[in-house]
Amino acid sequence: MKTYDLIVCGAGPGGSIAARNAAQKGLKVALIEKERLPRHKTCGGGIPSTVIEHLQELDPETFIESKVKHMRHTWNFTDEATSAINLPDSDNDLSIWMVRRNVFDNALAMQAVMAGADLIEETTVSSIKRENGEIKLYAKQKNNREDFIAKSRYLIGADGAKGQVSKVAGLRPNRKNVTAIEIEYPYEWRSGNQDLRLDVMHLEYGAIPGGYAWVFPKKNHLNIGGGIIDNRFLSVGQNQKEIIHKAISGYLDHLEIPHDKNKLTYFAHPIPIWNGKEQLHTDDSHILLVGDAAGLVNPYLGDGISHAITSGSIAAECVANNTVDQYTDKIYDKLGSHFDASLRLANIFYRFPRLLYPLVKRSRSAHHAMEMLRGNTPRLSTPISQFIFNWMLGFKH
Repeated sequence: MKTYDLIVCGAGPGGSIAARNAAQKGLKVALIEKERLPRHKTCGGGIPSTVIEHLQELDPETFIESKVKHMRHTWNFTDEATSAINLPDSDNDLSIWMVRRNVFDNALAMQAVMAGADLIEETTVSSIKRENGEIKLYAKQKNNREDFIAKSRYLIGADGAKGQVSKVAGLRPNRKNVTAIEIEYPYEWRSGNQDLRLDVMHLEYGAIPGGYAWVFPKKNHLNIGGGIIDNRFLSVGQNQKEIIHKAISGYLDHLEIPHDKNKLTYFAHPIPIWNGKEQLHTDDSHILLVGDAAGLVNPYLGDGISHAITSGSIAAECVANNTVDQYTDKIYDKLGSHFDASLRLANIFYRFPRLLYPLVKRSRSAHHAMEMLRGNTPRLSTPISQFIFNWMLGFKH
């Protein structure tokens, strides 16, 4: 049986950052991943460029597929409006990086390995036992007759929306997973619809009740998908899968991309939307949750990669400093008030999307969305509108 200071389950962005940072602080770390890296990960793959502060010496050019500087909005594939992320009078050069998760996740995992973490691939956790202040983890390894068995004082669950760690720990019993479906459609740039550009992402608000559809530009394909953020606004009998499939096909039609909808390959995945403050560490302070396992997905925008990275960094710090009992409060201090405000915004917007769509069309809407992706309060154009916005959503910063 191997002994570690920390075991991290899941080599996504949150898990790898936690493993890397903990190893850099001198801890003996095991990073367990059920697949062999690099592996496919269903995800739109959009992250704000400000995440660079967590990447240390990792060169973004090794994993960025495109840098989005504009957002193009539509309502039922009409009433188009495109706005820039950066304001004309701003010195900022912000963008949304489009990445492929197989490349991005592998790069972060290799950073953890370089820092000294043991990467244990093709290993599926079968059981977790807690006794006498220690955690014993049992896992099945592909092509290995013997189980992988290890013990540690701390365990980080970075194993996604349906992860086992949170269930074993008795954390997040009231989780809220929503539905997202996407395709990866091969595309050759320099041809086709003039609205398709590597620096433009597309967002469609009318085709999916309680959610939205998207087109994210990648190096050699388009990531086209849709998600239902709040299914309360579906009509009785509406099928979520059929709605999203129709929206994806509608986007292809709208962008004049020939296709056979019966031959499209769909990838579905759950998105664990933030549903209010929850305990993210066990009472004995030995198990923590990060990223999707912790439900750290913005309930309005549906983004989660940067929040996973932030939580992984905080988790590693708490483990290294023996302050795990403060972990939940630290996460809430960093992300909670912003997520709570986004949840209030989502409850309003997805209830009245047609009424509020004109606000989305405004020239600064992409900039405001970028501010929210960064965890900041959007700065509106007038003091009165700013006051109403802050009061309505309860922003505290």
